[in-house]
Amino acid sequence: MTDRAYVLHQKNLRHSDHAAIAQATQNHDEVIPIFIFDPHFYQQDGLACDSRLHFMHQCLHDLTVTLYHDDPITVTNYITDPIYTIHTATGRYGMKRNEKLHQNNVTFVQGDGLNRSENPRQEWSKNIKEYLTGTRYDRPSEDTITLLESDVTIQEIEDTYDIRPDKTNVPSGGRANALRTLHEFLREPEYWGHISEPTRHKGVSDLSTYLKFGCLSVREVYQNVQKHLSGRDKNAITSRLYWNLHYKQKLLDWAGWMNKAVNPALRNMGTYNKNKWNALKNGKTGFPMIDAASRQLQDTGWLNFRNRAMLATFHSNLLNLPWKLGADWMYYHLIDAEAGINYTQWQSQSSRVGTNLYRIYNPVKQFHDRDIEQASKWIKKYIPELRQLPNKHLAQPEKTPLHIQDKHNIQIGNDYPYPIIEYEQARHKARNRLEQREQQAKQE
Repeated sequence: MTDRAYVLHQKNLRHSDHAAIAQATQNHDEVIPIFIFDPHFYQQDGLACDSRLHFMHQCLHDLTVTLYHDDPITVTNYITDPIYTIHTATGRYGMKRNEKLHQNNVTFVQGDGLNRSENPRQEWSKNIKEYLTGTRYDRPSEDTITLLESDVTIQEIEDTYDIRPDKTNVPSGGRANALRTLHEFLREPEYWGHISEPTRHKGVSDLSTYLKFGCLSVREVYQNVQKHLSGRDKNAITSRLYWNLHYKQKLLDWAGWMNKAVNPALRNMGTYNKNKWNALKNGKTGFPMIDAASRQLQDTGWLNFRNRAMLATFHSNLLNLPWKLGADWMYYHLIDAEAGINYTQWQSQSSRVGTNLYRIYNPVKQFHDRDIEQASKWIKKYIPELRQLPNKHLAQPEKTPLHIQDKHNIQIGNDYPYPIIEYEQARHKARNRLEQREQQAKQE
């Protein structure tokens, strides 16, 4: 038995139910958890906003771990003791990094529930069920974990890369906060029936960011849900946990999801238009549901699923912008950004997969389909220009009679823009573009 080993945290920022730590403690007397600040993720193409990086730093504050700051390949090359880490689904940069780590004798441990066999989709549901219901790994005893001296500090990293988190209502990172959030959700879930509401108060678990950074394992949340919830709340959150693993598996199966449309017949669609792109980013398209979603994303780093999907279809189909432009933008801002979910869903909602080809959300209908009071409150929170407008006019402010505008001291076209597109016309053009490629897309 080798005296000591290292455990490399990439994600999975916890010590409980951690397969790599479990294997290391089984094979070695002493385990040294490490985290390497990779300069790549702090550069512009790292696609991570400062608030997400700060959340990760908070997670590390809550973890017994030795810190390094360098290229992960360089660091691991100088470590002579065995190194373990958990397999993760990642994009092409991560795949190349992991291949080099493997060459540096880093042992990758299966511990995320995904299937890495030659036929990953064969009996996938069975394998996932076995993972979710399996015995969780215990947290190792304190005398097993060793912390080495290090000159690297989190504050130094934040200073070096000028990290300035500016988003509001971002949860605090770390295992302790993750457990508190889980217990609060299990006590009062209010999940079923509120999933599509635009507000954050109901219909969300607030667990996605903790799952993204691995403060909690998917298995841990699953088992707590089965134990403490029942009925529709239990079924709804259970299906979302399966959904989480399903889309991570897609990225594991093909890293190209992040870069190009999965269906070759649907590639090279969309045309960059500066005015349309700026209108979307600035929340000034003239469609309040779209603009409030855009502003909320950039203000808080969060959107519920329905609003993420609505933004994607509006961006790619109605504005005819290249899908990856919007996908990268959303991924950059999301605190809970999970590549396997974000990019596969953007392709799906942008009609780049070949199934559900004509799924195009109508922003006006989306307003009327919601709880009008909640939707109105949400719109007015993020679009203060419309706060004086009566709720019944929020779906289409441009149709507000002039005397109503005068009465409430608002001028559409000045205080808030007219729509940058005519919906039915844009929808018709989008369908025509898709129809031209439909037959070929079905054959791919």
